[in-house]
Amino acid sequence: MHSKRWRYGIAPLIIAYLIFFVFPQFTFLIVSVFKSTGPGSFDSVVTFANYRAIAGDGYFTRAIVNTLELSALTGIGSVVLAFPVAYAIAHSARYGRALFALVVGVMFSSAVALALGWQTLLGASGAFNRVLLGLGVLSSPLPVGSNFAAIVVGTVHGAIPVAVLGLLPACEAIPARQLEASIGLGASQWRTFWSVIVPQTYRSALSIALIVFATTTSVFTTPALLGGGRVALVSLAIRDQLLTVFDYPKSAALSAILIVLTLAITALAKSIIRTRRVKKHAPSASESALAGAAS
Repeated sequence: MHSKRWRYGIAPLIIAYLIFFVFPQFTFLIVSVFKSTGPGSFDSVVTFANYRAIAGDGYFTRAIVNTLELSALTGIGSVVLAFPVAYAIAHSARYGRALFALVVGVMFSSAVALALGWQTLLGASGAFNRVLLGLGVLSSPLPVGSNFAAIVVGTVHGAIPVAVLGLLPACEAIPARQLEASIGLGASQWRTFWSVIVPQTYRSALSIALIVFATTTSVFTTPALLGGGRVALVSLAIRDQLLTVFDYPKSAALSAILIVLTLAITALAKSIIRTRRVKKHAPSASESALAGAAS
């Protein structure tokens, strides 16, 4: 009875999702197989010319590669930087609450404000270059603004709160007695991290990295502000095709390619993780032989 009630309760949400999200997205993607006949117009003849044009255009292929690279770096970088923060929140009675409040505050901050802040810091006359020039480390400003590196910094910063909140339950699940026992037996902090903490949290870390990867593929505000229009990304290319060229079929084709690549890479990564998990828990040949002999 409880299961039926749960199904009936969630049914309206599923219907609303299909009507307001899936159907419009599917309708837009269907446009990708039509041919543009002018700004904002297209015919009803099915063709794959848009996909061939994208595959043969160096700008679009570079945008796809840059997008996948940005998403991968953001997923890895955010999880690596978020891990110690999540662990401190879970196991530090002194700083845990303050760190949690700081993470939540950053998560609810405007993406525009965060990007403009990094734009100010990384500019030629920003605080980053001024400090290095003042210390004599540099003789001229370092070009760290309006490029791919600046976008990576901004997207990693924006993704860290999501990664922290995703890793927090896994870090809280680690018993403090295990850490105390490891240190009591003479293990260093680094050995404790790799032998006790990582084996219990790496699956959560990989899952969060995949979530960040998938969400970063479509990020727009941060690349638009920190890239200065110099970095080709799929999200920016879709914007240009929609609002500048008014080529709706090509923008839909770019969207379809991005969705397919994101789903394929995510499915492949999950398959690899699942395969490694099965191999790890599968009995060895000797164990199977002993089990057969015992039976």
